[in-house]
Amino acid sequence: MHHMAQAARPRRNLFETWMNRLARTDQIERLQALSDADLARKGLRREDIVRHVFRDRTAF
Repeated sequence: MHHMAQAARPRRNLFETWMNRLARTDQIERLQALSDADLARKGLRREDIVRHVFRDRTAF
């Protein structure tokens, strides 16, 4: 059984990466739909949306 779990790991990692990307894309779209005033209330500027969404990525 251990071998089967090990063999499934790459697919699981790919699925998790895909789901994470979808979640980030959704967050970017929701923030882009806000007005500049709404973004300002959140402490954001439109040009900072992508950086904000990927702020947990050290290489970004």
